Amino acid sequence: MTPKGIPLLEKIVQRFPQTNFLLDHFARTTLDDGPPYTAAQPLMGLSQYPNVYLKLTSRVVEQCHSGKASAATFMPLELEKFGARRMLWGSNYPAHDDTLANILRDSLGVLAGVSPADRERILTGTAQALYPTLA
Repeated sequence: MTPKGIPLLEKIVQRFPQTNFLLDHFARTTLDDGPPYTAAQPLMGLSQYPNVYLKLTSRVVEQCHSGKASAATFMPLELEKFGARRMLWGSNYPAHDDTLANILRDSLGVLAGVSPADRERILTGTAQALYPTLA
């Protein structure tokens, strides 16, 4: 989905509060405006719904390096709003045109400023909680 769909998604999330919603690519939010990330405010507003999760993918990694954005300024905001327990990593492999090793390396770079516990939760723990057969 894209940010344009967030108002409709809010209605659906409110109607189905027991359903988990995983937003691939952080709903394709653009970050190039940099702090305070005004363009990302609709996404951040979804943090009020405990059943909305964000998937960190290579697209988000690229956005963290676009324009005035940086992982050092954006990731703490998302962690404050959603917490690591509602964020999970997705490789987007093989759709993303790179090797899995490079995709992981770049994702770890974006997570460099995240605590080890939160990083572990994003990389494995949240997915295992959502998909218990992975544990």
